[in-house]
Amino acid sequence: MNRISLQLNLITLVVFLLNIFFTTNISAQEYPLPYKTSNGYLYINEKGKTEINEKFKCAYHFINNIAIVQGGKKRDFLTGAIDNKGKVIIPFYYNEISECGELLAARKGDNYAFYNKNNELLLGLQDSISPSDIKDGFVRNYRNGDYSYYHIASKRYFTSKTEINRNYPSIYRLGTNQQDYIFNINHQDNFCAIDTKVYQINVMPFCNEEIVFVKKSDRWAILNITNNECSEFIYTAYKAPSKNKIFIEGINNETRHLYSKKGVFLDSLPFTHENYQTCYLYEQFQVQSYGEYKTQYSELIAPSGEVLLTKVNGIISPIMNFDGEPTFTIKNKSNSNLIYGIFRPSDNKVVQCKYHEVFFDNKDTMYFNNTEGASGCVKWGSTDTIYFENKKVVDMVKGNPIFLDKDLGDQLGRYILDENGNKQKCNLDSKSEKEFETMIARNIDKSYYLLNSDLKVISDNYKSITRKQNENFPGKDYFIATLDSSSYLLDSDGNKVKLPSSNKRSKYMVYPYNKLPIIQIESGYEKYLVHMKTMETLFTADNISVMHTSIETPFIWLRNKGENPQLYLGAKLLSENSPVRKVGENPVCYLYGDEGETKLIDNNANIYTIGCESVEFNNEHLFILSHHKRYDKEKLYSVFIKQTSEQIFFKTKPIVLESDKLIIVKREGNPYYFTFNGEVLFDLNN
Repeated sequence: MNRISLQLNLITLVVFLLNIFFTTNISAQEYPLPYKTSNGYLYINEKGKTEINEKFKCAYHFINNIAIVQGGKKRDFLTGAIDNKGKVIIPFYYNEISECGELLAARKGDNYAFYNKNNELLLGLQDSISPSDIKDGFVRNYRNGDYSYYHIASKRYFTSKTEINRNYPSIYRLGTNQQDYIFNINHQDNFCAIDTKVYQINVMPFCNEEIVFVKKSDRWAILNITNNECSEFIYTAYKAPSKNKIFIEGINNETRHLYSKKGVFLDSLPFTHENYQTCYLYEQFQVQSYGEYKTQYSELIAPSGEVLLTKVNGIISPIMNFDGEPTFTIKNKSNSNLIYGIFRPSDNKVVQCKYHEVFFDNKDTMYFNNTEGASGCVKWGSTDTIYFENKKVVDMVKGNPIFLDKDLGDQLGRYILDENGNKQKCNLDSKSEKEFETMIARNIDKSYYLLNSDLKVISDNYKSITRKQNENFPGKDYFIATLDSSSYLLDSDGNKVKLPSSNKRSKYMVYPYNKLPIIQIESGYEKYLVHMKTMETLFTADNISVMHTSIETPFIWLRNKGENPQLYLGAKLLSENSPVRKVGENPVCYLYGDEGETKLIDNNANIYTIGCESVEFNNEHLFILSHHKRYDKEKLYSVFIKQTSEQIFFKTKPIVLESDKLIIVKREGNPYYFTFNGEVLFDLNN
């Protein structure tokens, strides 16, 4: 198919649309592409038109508007660099140019010169510097028996560069003839000046590499190296923060001073009293508690670092809040069952109360059990409280309140109220079940069933249900259920397949299979596979191997019987006694059948009849195929369009250039086919 006949108005429309595509989607391919011709490289755009006409012996792709190229005979085959207009920005003077971190290293003989990302010459040819001397934004130079260090970003020289602690390889001590500095390579623009008399520096753990203790004249001080704030040198010792101790302590003979992890002074405690600290995070809010023996103060710190509550005489705890609004309770420090305040950062005020328990649903309604034994609910921000007559709230699951009748207690069991006010059983097997999409619940008679995330019953009742978490597919757990003398495999939607009777001495071994949506089950000497969605079952006793499957498609599997392979799609036999080959990785396909009758099946279970020897290229839109040489004729190639099943033949192997939305296929004679979403639009040869 050498030409594509289109009516004039259609050609005009297509060209118009392509012009819009190229002018509005420049981000898909900003720079020209290197293209090899018979006598060198030049640069073309996505339309196949020449952008830079000069021929180079070797050319590379543009990165940040610079391409490394090797000149032709006129430049004695030396290497330089050009911008996307073809302008020379690094002269053709070097034998080789290569990337070296954020720099370009240009080699001339045994010497190197270095250019920054703006193509500025930083260091001319040096016989004492090589690419191995570039590290962490510094260039190391060795001359006359001494090292010097040049900082690229600030263009400053240092006489020494020492790692402070091998556990913190990003922090260095830098020296000059007049001043010393502490420097973190993660903050290239910040040099924290320190006294040259400082002879010991310790980095504080759990402080984001911002805080160090520095020592001179046998006294310590705390230093924030990001803002250069330093305390006085008054401490004889210090205590570093840990996982549960979130404050830094500076200790002298009389007192201990508490600092935050940012180095901010918080409080002073008597040295003779025992003190304690705790810390935890909730949705990036930080709750800190500290104090002396038998006392406790708490603070709440926002993700921005702003202190929202300070020196609260009580315990701050988060509430599981299903409307997405962070909410905290304040409990009495001597009676943790008494909630006397509720705080929301968005309101920035503490609401006084006297509750034992508080729950929030997904409609911003607060349910409570108060200290007088009453239960009720109130819309947050409202004063219209509704009290319940004979039930109390005992839990909140997926934003739904769980009730228990006060008179009947556990005789009826826990329940929710549906949209019509009817009771629906909901008694989870354990509190940890709330974390899962599909939950195990139990009846009063101690039988078990499954609930989905909407708290709807999705399974029958069973004597037992055991969860098997699926590491390959989070949220798609599976379950082994028993009833009478039978066992079943349940998926996360409640679908079931009966398991064959197992030897009493052997248990069912259940685990994921090769990162596919398949569950492998072993019972004694029996092994079989179950599809997670369709619950289709394959027994592996007769040498079965699964080629591919997905959540939405059935098994593509192979049965090897001696030398006679059989390829199946689910229960359907696709091929018998013919080789099967895997093609590509993303997307994966399988080639089967004989030459002339060759077929492909892809990962979506689509089958294509293509007739080829092999697949040279494969993406979501097209295949490039090669065909056997026949009757002394040249070997053929073809492009097979998946969407239309159209096949276009070539005498030479096509070249494919890909961008986000456009595929260009080159054939002999220099015309191009443009394919957009797998459809041939037009041939430039027309």
